[in-house]
Amino acid sequence: MPVESFTVKELVQELRTESKQSNATQAVILSTLEGINSHLGKLNSKVATHEKKINSLGTFQTKVMTVWGVAIFVVTTVITKLI
Repeated sequence: MPVESFTVKELVQELRTESKQSNATQAVILSTLEGINSHLGKLNSKVATHEKKINSLGTFQTKVMTVWGVAIFVVTTVITKLI
């Protein structure tokens, strides 16, 4: 087995090179995560807006159905009284 021997200077240089590569990789990962976080914030805002619209439409639908129900009841009652 060949034994590799390094001087202290070579070891330090190797560690510095690896450290620089690691820092560059971490910077890319951090940048990507910040982008994802920003995008999720925008999506959450859109979801909240749409949720409000859906709730509003549900309330409107309930009111319309109530008015139709009352109108049909009144018309049916009037027709029944006339007959």
